[in-house]
Amino acid sequence: MLNQVSAFDQSVMNELPEWETNEDLMLPLDVKEVQHAVNQIKSGKEAGADGLPPELFKIGRHQVVQRR
Repeated sequence: MLNQVSAFDQSVMNELPEWETNEDLMLPLDVKEVQHAVNQIKSGKEAGADGLPPELFKIGRHQVVQRR
């Protein structure tokens, strides 16, 4: 499957609309925003794709907030 020739039409890329960049998304995260996100994490859930359990973020919340 990976060694097949692609049939993708590159001209489709020219038809995609261009949107303005939201410059606010480029700003560093706010400490309060990170604290709020960590506080919203539910305990007892399965680890994410990174393999880190939610409890790790809750226990180390001060280090997580400082690293943001």
